[in-house]
Amino acid sequence: MALGSDFTSIPVLDLSTLETNRQQLLSDLQDALINVGFFYVKGHGVNHKLLDELSSQTVKFFDLPLDEKLKVDKIHSPTFLGYSTQGNEITKGSKDNREQFDFANELPDTWDSNRPIYERLYGPNLWPAEALVPDFSTTISSFHREAQILAEQLTHLVSECLGLNPDKLLSEYIVAGQQNRAKLIKYPSIDQLHQHDGIQGV
Repeated sequence: MALGSDFTSIPVLDLSTLETNRQQLLSDLQDALINVGFFYVKGHGVNHKLLDELSSQTVKFFDLPLDEKLKVDKIHSPTFLGYSTQGNEITKGSKDNREQFDFANELPDTWDSNRPIYERLYGPNLWPAEALVPDFSTTISSFHREAQILAEQLTHLVSECLGLNPDKLLSEYIVAGQQNRAKLIKYPSIDQLHQHDGIQGV
């Protein structure tokens, strides 16, 4: 495939056309990967009611009093899953002005001192009390499962559009049962920032 010129818009790939126009979708995906580097996805099959509930639960969590959010601060978790306060993380010497909640597919805590120390990073999530944010963990976990299915579908399509066996990337580069992480993020409005905070979001 020849390299294209500079792109003027972010490609939007409609996965709902996979059955009716597979080759065009694969061609568009290849072009997005080689000539742009990223893309939007629509027609992805993730339940819209679930996405709405995810948004609602995210707002409810970040609206909790700080002392409640700090009870699930990732400092309490060897897996580094959980809450992080605004400005707690630093990128290139500057504060990242965001709050975040890191989560992953649930794994048991099976580590002991006879196992490699890096395996200490695999384990359970930290969740806020159910009474504070009812159905928070259920909603987030449901979304993660849906996103995982979508990610695997996209990985198959990436393999195929690059001329590989559709299973190639998943079978050779993805560890079965690994823990895949994501995060919920809240950025403050500019007028909420102090002068020493800077303007970096990341």
